[in-house]
Amino acid sequence: MYKALFTNSVKIPQKKERVKEFLSNPENLLKWDSDISLVEKTNIGVKITRVYQSLNDSEIVIIENGEDRIIYDCKGNRLDYRVEFKIIESSEFIELFETLFLREDTNAHLPLKLLKPVVKHAFSLKLDNLTNLLGQI
Repeated sequence: MYKALFTNSVKIPQKKERVKEFLSNPENLLKWDSDISLVEKTNIGVKITRVYQSLNDSEIVIIENGEDRIIYDCKGNRLDYRVEFKIIESSEFIELFETLFLREDTNAHLPLKLLKPVVKHAFSLKLDNLTNLLGQI
């Protein structure tokens, strides 16, 4: 079972289907997350390798497509988590909500109160990169 740790949101001048298509393609991670050095397809999802040491040096990510959301289900060498991108479309832009979910037992081995603001900020920077990229395509 997972619980939400935080949510970031942005507005992007783009169509919902274009955003869903972009987020559904794991190769696009390399375009907006500079910490990722390699994305390799596997028989169950994609393997992601990071440039810098992180909580997870590598992860297997399964991408799930929903009506108004894309979910990255991540299984790492140290931490399992989910990132949900909820997409709400208006006439001029989409609002993209990015929520990080952690397993309920995560707090037992990580100091979440200390990590939460740091991780939220790091995810916000990556979301800004994604916003800028999607605004240009």
